[in-house]
Parts: sequence; C-alpha cells; structure tokens
Amino acid sequence: MLSAILVTRLKQLKNKIKILVKTKINNARVWKRVREEHYQFCCLCENINTQLGSMVLLSFFTNVFLIVVNAASVFKITNNIFKPLGFHLTNASVVLKTLGVSFYAAGFYEEQSKIRTYVLSIPVSSYNLEICRLTDQVLYIEVAISGKRFFTVRKKAILTIAGIVATYQLVLKQLNTQIIPNFNVGTNLNKTSH
Repeated sequence: MLSAILVTRLKQLKNKIKILVKTKINNARVWKRVREEHYQFCCLCENINTQLGSMVLLSFFTNVFLIVVNAASVFKITNNIFKPLGFHLTNASVVLKTLGVSFYAAGFYEEQSKIRTYVLSIPVSSYNLEICRLTDQVLYIEVAISGKRFFTVRKKAILTIAGIVATYQLVLKQLNTQIIPNFNVGTNLNKTSH
C-alpha cells in the first residue's frame, strides 16, 4: 500500500517535469522547487530503505523460500486428489502475492528512469544551475526499494528470481524422473531375490 502511494507521488513529479520540459520553462525558481521536491522524495525513499530494509529482505527471502519449497513438493506422488489442488492454490497465492508486491515496489525504479529520461532531454540552451543540479541528482541518487542494499527491487530482479525458480523446478523434475525409475528397479530386484 505504501509503495503504491509513493509511486503515485513519483508519477506526479514525473508529469510536472514532463510539462516543464515540453513547455521549455527555464525559470530557475521553478526548477529549484522541482529539484527540492525530488530531493525530498529521494530522502524519503532512503529513509524507507533504512527503516524497512530488513523487512523487505526477510519478506523476499521468505516468499522465494516458500515458492522453492512448494516447487520441490510438486513431484511427490499422492493418491488424494485434493492435496495437489490445495498445493497449487497455495503456491499460486504465494506467487501472486510476491509478484504483486514486487511490481509495486519496482514502480519506484521505473518512474525514476522516466524522470531521468525527461531531465536528460532538456536542451542545453535551456540549462541553468538548478537544472544542472537536478540532472546530477537524478543521475547519481538511486530511487528504489532495496533489501538492506543486497538487492534493489526492479522488474529485472523479479524476472531473475522467476528464472531461478523455473530452473530449480526443471532440475528437480529431471532428477525425479531419473531417480524414481532406478529406485523402483532396485526395489523389484530385491523382492525377487528373496
């Protein structure tokens, strides 16, 4: 919920910058207000990362752990038809929750990238000291949710995690199809020898 509100605020700032760039306003006082507003938002984001970074890290770790554990139990054989159904519903809810939270948090980085694009598109002839400062601020201060600086939540990170889980599932499936037939053959041989 917090990230949705903050992404909306960042979109408002992006739209303000977009209008200023398109109308070619180079009034230093206007750009100073925009720069200060952006800096306040950067400070707020840094404060959120400081205060909630541990929780973000723990939440991501727990969600990925649950997804991987659920992926490992896909291959258990059961005769009960409701167990797989419950498993798939539980796994789907964990995956959807993780994706939903991740995409909202990734919105910070996406909107900051759009702001960066607009600021860098300002013609050099319109530059003043405040636009120069805003450009430095946009280029060198990262606005993104992070898990204690171990990772920043971006769409690229979400896709990386999805790729790791998919690879893990494929490896487990391959191991499962190779181990179970060999185990059954060995078990049958032991039964016939007695």
